[in-house]
This record gives sequence, C-alpha cells and structure tokens, in this order.
Amino acid sequence: MKRITAGVTFVALIAIIFGCASDIILEEPESLKGVYKGRYIVTELSGDYSIERKQTIDWVFDDVNFHMDIDTLSLNWNRDFCVCNYGGPYISDEKVRLVVSSHLAPGYPGCVACDERLEPVGYFVLEQSTDTLKLSYLDEQNNYLKEILLIRVTE
Repeated sequence: MKRITAGVTFVALIAIIFGCASDIILEEPESLKGVYKGRYIVTELSGDYSIERKQTIDWVFDDVNFHMDIDTLSLNWNRDFCVCNYGGPYISDEKVRLVVSSHLAPGYPGCVACDERLEPVGYFVLEQSTDTLKLSYLDEQNNYLKEILLIRVTE
C-alpha cells in the first residue's frame, strides 16, 4: 500500500511540475521610451573621501537612442560640474548599456571642456517603476559611481 501511495504522489508531483510550466507568463520589461527630467549624479570615490556632483538634466529615450541635455533653466544646475550634452545608442536587457556616440557642446557657458571620465557610459543597473527610472553604474576601477535619476514627463 505504501508503494502505491508513494507512486501516486510521485506521478501527481511530476504532473504538477510539468503541467504548470506552460502557465508561467514572463512579462516584458516596461519600455524606457519617453521624455524625462531628473538628475545626473557622479560620485568620485577617492580613498578616505568622496566628492558628489549633481546636475539637473533633461533625458530622452527613443527606440534605440538616448539623449541627455543639461537643464540650464533650472536653479539646481552645478556650474562646477562640467559635463556635456550626450547622446548615443542604448541596449536594454538585464542591464542598460549606454554608449556615447556624440559629445555635444558643453551644457552651459563657461564650461570649457567636458571630462570624459564623467560620461554616462557603461552597463547600468536599472530600477524602474511606472514613471521613474534609476540607472546606476560603478566603473571597473571603483573610482566613479554614476547615477541617473529620472521622472517621466507626461506630454
């Protein structure tokens, strides 16, 4: 009797495992496509101290490219943080890969040259909710933590 009960239990367990596999539906990640406002934050990690720089930005994701513009109309832009307006392709998978293919003019007057170490390039970890995005990247040398905090703009 124990053998019959064990056999029935085993068959039932196998049926449940394989029968439910087709019922699992994986949702596609929400599209990044849209217009955003937010902040670009770069923290320089150097031994015993760190320097955090924040810049107010406008950001656009289309189907294959991104574009970041410095928001010079905001009262919160940092004149000491010399970053350019950037653009280029992106790939969204487990992480979001940003590739800068265009360095546009510095984002504001007085910014003479853009610092390539501060470019938003790399494989960013994505945290996403309905209308907010957080992209984070720590470079291979652990010198710079780059964060892009965005809120979707309703059009």
